[in-house]
Amino acid sequence: MNFTVNEQNKNVVMLSSQQELDSRLRGRKLIGFADCYREQCINPNMTQSLSFEERLGACLTRQDEYERNQLYLRLIKNAGFRDHLSLDEISKAPSKGLTLEILRELAGMSWIERGINIAVTGGCGVGKTALACAAGRSVARHGLSVLYMRTNDLLDHFKGIADHLAKGRAFKRIARFKVLILDDFGIHGAFSNDDVQILLDIADQRYGLNPIILCSQYRMGGFYSLFPKSSGSESLLDRLLHPCLEIALDGDSRRGTIMQGVGTTE
Repeated sequence: MNFTVNEQNKNVVMLSSQQELDSRLRGRKLIGFADCYREQCINPNMTQSLSFEERLGACLTRQDEYERNQLYLRLIKNAGFRDHLSLDEISKAPSKGLTLEILRELAGMSWIERGINIAVTGGCGVGKTALACAAGRSVARHGLSVLYMRTNDLLDHFKGIADHLAKGRAFKRIARFKVLILDDFGIHGAFSNDDVQILLDIADQRYGLNPIILCSQYRMGGFYSLFPKSSGSESLLDRLLHPCLEIALDGDSRRGTIMQGVGTTE
């Protein structure tokens, strides 16, 4: 419940006892509760018909909303997304191959709860990263953690850790994120045996529990050409692709469309 400050009551001054309570609430980080309480104090005509329980309930609801939003902002900050679009914004101008049914699926919890990986595939500039990051933002809206990384940055990070214990801690940190987004998957060509082992360790920890979103210019069927023939590669691909939902995007580069408007005037 929100209480709007109108022209009639915008200059209402809170009583000293009300100001003290407001300060105590904020001192205890109950910011949403305090905001709602302050609005009630300066909107007496709007709250006089409410019972004590209703006013208290409104304050608690506002605090819940505040905490959910703060959690979302913290998750977004920790995720390191490259793109800022939401699924709703993408739905207004979807890439070819992206349907409303797929967008609804990404916005829901089913694929996360069932541990289904997602492969967003397509040519350069068709919106793979934007879609993956938007899906990640939706994950954060559900109060779940998500991490975005370029695949090669992830591999270089682990290759740079010499200490065995430190590397183990790094794997555990990655495993804690509910959803992991790996962008530019295969953009530098074939993976090495060392790459396979790193990716296998990550995929094995996450399999069936915490999904991976892959963004790649290769279609899923072409993933096999990226890996050396080995039992490790077979195990990795089995974990990445079963189960996995492929979202194949098509069309011209969206970057070109954006650049056409640069420097123009109305």
